[in-house]
Amino acid sequence: MLGESLNCDRVVVMQHFEDDTGETLGYVRGIYEWNSTYASRQIVQPEWVEVSWDGIEDWLAKEKAGDWVGGVVDELPEPFSSGQKKLGVKSLYNVPIFVDGNYWGTFGIDFCREAKRLTLPEIAVLKTAASCVGSAIYRQQIIAEQQEAERAVIEERNHLAREIHDTIGQSFTAIVM
Repeated sequence: MLGESLNCDRVVVMQHFEDDTGETLGYVRGIYEWNSTYASRQIVQPEWVEVSWDGIEDWLAKEKAGDWVGGVVDELPEPFSSGQKKLGVKSLYNVPIFVDGNYWGTFGIDFCREAKRLTLPEIAVLKTAASCVGSAIYRQQIIAEQQEAERAVIEERNHLAREIHDTIGQSFTAIVM
């Protein structure tokens, strides 16, 4: 497990959602989380299920550009850092997830026992993991689209079969009469 190999306490995958009104930059919602015994669950806490980009707008811009964000929580902007401290996070790192070339969300790790500064090779490992997650999401989307197309074909065939059945049935009824 990546979390164990990096000795981190939380791994989280969060999907980005745009604000349809255009008034904000949207938010990220946690969809997967792994925790060590040293970390509380983030995505079951109402204030952390969805995280606004307010106050960390530059993070969204960096992630959309393919860069990583994060660091030691004491050095991060407010109100984000105080919220992370409440969760017991000492440092965190997020890398972007891209699906079919489009920004999809973020792949993050948290350190709760002690603050850690990741090296560039460690960030590269996170980016590789995020790329794998993005590929898996893309594959899942392709499969879902194929299944939907197959369902549409089956529905159309069934519709035609009913029409043919009804037409032939009416013809035989007319002949019998």
